[in-house]
Amino acid sequence: MERRNQILTGRSDLGEKPLQLMAGPLTLWFEPETAFLRYIRLGKKELIRAIYVAVRDEYWRTAPPRVSALRYVSTPGAFTLHFDVECRLDKIDYLWTGEITGKEDGAISFRMHGKSRSSFLHNRIGFCVLHPAECAGRPCLVEKVDGTRVETAFPLHIAPHQPFKDVRAITHEGPPGVRVKTRMEGDVFETEDQRNWTDASFKTYCTPLDRERPVEVHPGDEVRQSVTISLSGHAPVARDRKGEEPEVVLHRPNLLQVPLSGLGLATTREAIAADSALHPRLRALNLDHLRAEVDFRNGWPEALEHAGQLAADLNVPIILDVVLSNDPAEQVSRLAEQLHDFRANISSCLVFHGDEPGYAGQWVRAAREQLGAVLGSARFGGGSRTYFTELNRDRPQPGDADLVPYPV
Repeated sequence: MERRNQILTGRSDLGEKPLQLMAGPLTLWFEPETAFLRYIRLGKKELIRAIYVAVRDEYWRTAPPRVSALRYVSTPGAFTLHFDVECRLDKIDYLWTGEITGKEDGAISFRMHGKSRSSFLHNRIGFCVLHPAECAGRPCLVEKVDGTRVETAFPLHIAPHQPFKDVRAITHEGPPGVRVKTRMEGDVFETEDQRNWTDASFKTYCTPLDRERPVEVHPGDEVRQSVTISLSGHAPVARDRKGEEPEVVLHRPNLLQVPLSGLGLATTREAIAADSALHPRLRALNLDHLRAEVDFRNGWPEALEHAGQLAADLNVPIILDVVLSNDPAEQVSRLAEQLHDFRANISSCLVFHGDEPGYAGQWVRAAREQLGAVLGSARFGGGSRTYFTELNRDRPQPGDADLVPYPV
C-alpha cells in the first residue's frame, strides 16, 4: 500500500484521512492536512467542489499550509471545527486561524482570520471557491459588491476572460427545486473558468486580477474573510451512507486508438552529451516522434543538429518547435537554409514567438511559405507554449494552421 501511494502521490505515508461531515442534508469532507473543504454534496449531486484559503507570493507560488491544533465536534447533521494554519515559503511567514460550522438546515460557514509574521510580496491571500464543471451552461444569479443582481449563466464553452466580476454572492441550481447560495465577504471576488488550465471547475477567488500586484504585506497586517453556503427550496434529507456497499455500474467500453506518444529533447549541452547512452532504451520504447526546439534566443544550430542525429538513429520523425525572437522574418529565412540538408524527417513544424504567449499567426504563415518546399508534406501550426487560456484569448483564423498545440 505504501509503494502504491508513493507512485500515486509522491509520498510514502498514507497521510491523514479526510473527515467526513454532515450539515443537515449535505455531506462534505475536510482535509486535516490542507484545511480544504471538498465535495459538498446533496445526495449524489455535487454542489461545491472545494473551498480553501491560498497564500500566494509575487510569482503565484502557493505557500504550503501546515495545519495544527485541530479541534472539532460532530453531531448528527451538524459540526464545528477550529484549527490553526501556518504558511511558510521563502520570505512568507503567515498564520491564519479557521472556523468551519455546519448546521442542520444545510448552512455551512468557513471563516478565516489571518495575520502576517513577516514582510513579503503577495498576489493573493484569502479564499477560493470552486464550482464543479457540470455547472457549465446552467443559470445562476450573481450579486455584485454594490448590491446589484444579474441573472446570467456559467459559460457553456471555455471562457477566455472572467465571466463574473465584482462578486459578492453566486446562487446556482442544485437538484430540482434547490438553489445554492455561496456568499463571500472580506474582499472583492471574481470568477475565472479553470477549464483554461485543464481543471474541471469554475474558481471564484479574492482580489481581482486587474488590481495592482504584487502587494507588500508587513508584520501584523490582518485579513478577515468568510464564505457561507445556504440552501433554499425543498432539500431532501440525506441518508448516512457509511457502511453501505459501493454502487458499481459497468459499461461496455468504446475502443479508442492509443494516442501518439513521443519525447521532448533536452536543449542544454550537458544533457545532450549525456543522453547518447540512452539510445538503446529509447529504441525499445517504439516512440512515434521526438519533439525538438529551435529557439533563436539560444544556441539553436547545435540543438537542431542533435535532434537530427538522434531522430535518424531512432528512425522517428521530428515535431519541430520554432521559437522566434526579435527578427522573425530573417530567422525563418536562416532556418530554411539550415534545413536544406537536414537528414531527419520533420513531420510537423510549430511556430511561436518568444515574446508573445498567444498564437503567432503571421509567422505560422511565413514559415509555411518559406519552409513548405523544404519540408515537403510537413504540417504547420502554432498555438500556445504556456496555457490553453493564451490560445483561447488569441485564437487562430480558420485555415491558418494544420494543427493547434497547447500544453497540459
